[in-house]
Amino acid sequence: MRRVFLDNNSTTPVDPRVLDKMLPYLKGEFGNAASNHPYGWSALTAVEEARTSIANILGVLKSKEIIFTSGATEANNTAILGLAYKIKKQHPKLKAHFITSKAEHSSVLGPFEVIEKDFAYDVTYVEVNEFGQVEVGQVEKYIRPETVLMSFIWGNNEIGSINPMRLLSELAHKNNILFHTDATQAFGKISEVNLNSVKFDMLSLSGHKIYGPKGVGALYVGSKVKDSVGGGLHPLLWGGGHEDGMRAGTLNVPGIVGLGEACRLINYSECEDIKLKAKYFLMELQNYFQIINSTSLNKLPSKEIKLNGHPVDRLPGQLNLQFINTRMDQLIHQMASIAVSTTSACGSGGVSHVLKAIGLSLNEIHSSVRIGIGRFTTKDDLDFALQTFKNILK
Repeated sequence: MRRVFLDNNSTTPVDPRVLDKMLPYLKGEFGNAASNHPYGWSALTAVEEARTSIANILGVLKSKEIIFTSGATEANNTAILGLAYKIKKQHPKLKAHFITSKAEHSSVLGPFEVIEKDFAYDVTYVEVNEFGQVEVGQVEKYIRPETVLMSFIWGNNEIGSINPMRLLSELAHKNNILFHTDATQAFGKISEVNLNSVKFDMLSLSGHKIYGPKGVGALYVGSKVKDSVGGGLHPLLWGGGHEDGMRAGTLNVPGIVGLGEACRLINYSECEDIKLKAKYFLMELQNYFQIINSTSLNKLPSKEIKLNGHPVDRLPGQLNLQFINTRMDQLIHQMASIAVSTTSACGSGGVSHVLKAIGLSLNEIHSSVRIGIGRFTTKDDLDFALQTFKNILK
């Protein structure tokens, strides 16, 4: 049975060039990067080359400010909880305040729930607009003298809407507040994800969203963070003091090498081609619904399609579509050959909190599907998926 993968926002296939770069470090060059002998030196050299590749993409001058993690979930947890632990330790009487939004990834919302419960710190969850974007004016209303961190997703993982990151960053720094962003979906897709465009203090990313391997990610921790808390973030993993004392554990050398190579292969012009593929897919579906509604001889409710999220300020290749008067979970079950999803892979099985945040009803949420088009999606793939959609909808 032919299968077509249209869920590139949950994960991406490993680019063959990335795999080729990784293989030597799974075979002959298998050393531990912390070992003081030729095997270890070879591994360490590869790790530092990958660290430099990530730093170059982000516009980071000191590559040591890139901390390797097991993925964006760990990076987000380290940024938020690591800061909270450090503040609690150094300023035990401070009633710290944090600001985030209701449309963040679960790996950001989860740590904030922890610091509310376990640290008794205040967290403000800002409402988003109908497109799932954070509005600067709304954030400004909630800033307090004790606000220590603002954390906002760069590009939403479910609906693709892009937040006004430069303005949010400027607001944070004007008020001497640290600024963290979960850039997992935006990194490698939007050229503005670098310090030359937006002044972020911490940034999280993951390898498997940019055609690298799973199980590896990174967290950028800028000097302003270290200055504000008297050193690095409080580690969540304790041991040998790896990664500048912020993340203990033997480094995943093959994964890090793969992440570095995936960064070297980032091509923003490719993203323009992916945008066109998404536009084609959406237009073909819209045209199909117009034909159905104009020729229908029965009394069934009108079939329509609506794009969730911002129509323009959105990640390339990501479509969250609402098929009005259609139960998408039932439709997806009937087209097992097409890989799409009804919610984030990290929240699979539940009702999307992002779609709730933009004001959709339960029926509208159940009528929505996320489609992710990527580097290896061909026009033939899209046409096959379109025909499958049409056959089942018919």
